[in-house]
Amino acid sequence: MKTRTLQTADGDTSFRIRLDRVNSVGLATTRSGISYFLLDSGDYWYDVIQDAYPREQKCRCGNKEFTGELIYYLRETCEEVRQVDLVMTCNQCGLRPKTFSLEIKYSPTEMLWQSPLVYCEKPKVKYNTKQISCFWRTEDVAQFIEHLYDIGLQNYCWRFADDTRRFGKVPKCEAVRIATSGKFLTMMFSQLEYDFVLTLDEIGPHLQENEWRTKELIELSAPLNMLYSFGWGHLYYVKFAAEIFRDGAVQRKSVKFDALTRALLAWMGEHFVSKRGLNCFDSPEELARLFAKRFA
Repeated sequence: MKTRTLQTADGDTSFRIRLDRVNSVGLATTRSGISYFLLDSGDYWYDVIQDAYPREQKCRCGNKEFTGELIYYLRETCEEVRQVDLVMTCNQCGLRPKTFSLEIKYSPTEMLWQSPLVYCEKPKVKYNTKQISCFWRTEDVAQFIEHLYDIGLQNYCWRFADDTRRFGKVPKCEAVRIATSGKFLTMMFSQLEYDFVLTLDEIGPHLQENEWRTKELIELSAPLNMLYSFGWGHLYYVKFAAEIFRDGAVQRKSVKFDALTRALLAWMGEHFVSKRGLNCFDSPEELARLFAKRFA
């Protein structure tokens, strides 16, 4: 174990800190307004903030400025870092809020010690993404998948089979069977061939989240079981991003992918209804069954 004080190259040690503990990202901002990513947060920050901007940490006394100490835990077999804890101390009353912990599953990790703060010029950047919610019956999700195959897309399916996670391409008939059974984690459709980074554990491969943000993919999530007054329904999410934040700027993905997603939205508008609001494409029969006259 080794420790170091959270400090900028200019000697600043007082920060306002934003944390997303679920996604393990953080941003530290000095009194002069200069922002820094905490540790490796820059790799994930812009994907995370598309959904919600992390809130500033606040002490019980109301103060929002902290000093910080980083505690590095090393692996038993080498000098690589396995975990980093950020211990914050309130500048006003000295209390310490809950420690922020980051588990490290990669190597090398030397940069986490050498550069725990990485300059961030633009903390708030939005790019064009779509997250569409859909109340669908099994026949509706089957129709959606068949359409994607019919327009020439291939399917990468992350699913459970015999209590084991599996990942790989599947043919149309198999994709429809898996989707209508609901026994999948994620389906991703693309015109392109991709090599995905997978990690392995005792029950099979684990896929990184939010691949659709960086690649030209259309993602279909596993259905969520939703209970309403008139019964259970299945809520699906369809996600894709027309743009990506890369090299300090928002960049559009390919013209071909842009045309594909525009055409898909038009197709969904023809086959489903958007009575619940923007970015909703529901089966009219399912909407009527679950909500009766509410969206009539």
